[in-house]
Amino acid sequence: MRALIRKDLYVADKQLRLLLVLAVIFSVLPGTTGFGGTYAMMLAMMLPLTTMNYDERSKWDKYAAMLPYRIRDIVLSKYLLSYCAMVVGVGLILLGAAAESFHTKTPVNWQEAGYTAALLMAFMFVLVAFSIPAMYRFGAERGRIIMLVLIGVVLGGAFALARLMDLSLFAAAAGAVPTAALVAAAALVIVAGTALSIRLSMRFYENRRSGRYD
Repeated sequence: MRALIRKDLYVADKQLRLLLVLAVIFSVLPGTTGFGGTYAMMLAMMLPLTTMNYDERSKWDKYAAMLPYRIRDIVLSKYLLSYCAMVVGVGLILLGAAAESFHTKTPVNWQEAGYTAALLMAFMFVLVAFSIPAMYRFGAERGRIIMLVLIGVVLGGAFALARLMDLSLFAAAAGAVPTAALVAAAALVIVAGTALSIRLSMRFYENRRSGRYD
């Protein structure tokens, strides 16, 4: 598994270094401290998709079929690659909070930084759970288009729903539910969705490698 992740890091080495440097700069510059962590979180979603695109163009999967790796290992390495990038994103969010505190000469608001990191991670978990199976099922190019359309539909639908709903009633209803219960429910949905996503990715990968989608 570690060898597969190292392979992906080597493939995206040049782009990855540049993007990480930009993320760090955005995290410490005045006025852009909140953007660096968000930038890194988006990198967490794009990194496995970029390596999957390289794999498809180089026909690496045919070579991988001759290696002692199970389909489960190959698929999970893409998810773990994204999750490792998420950890880096969380670190950059905390770095941005510390940098903002230094610039404004105020105490670091670790609670707000933690909330921001948690929300971004939850959003990225959902996007990764949708995007990786789409890439395995429809290929790099079509999968990326489907992913972008899906992101637009989800964000547009959420925005439209927020505009149509009575936000005061929604806030009152949400206030009646303990925060811990909301967090636990969200975590359960994310874990269940990720497990389903992994199973679908393994099935789609096996079908694609056997030529069923050609």
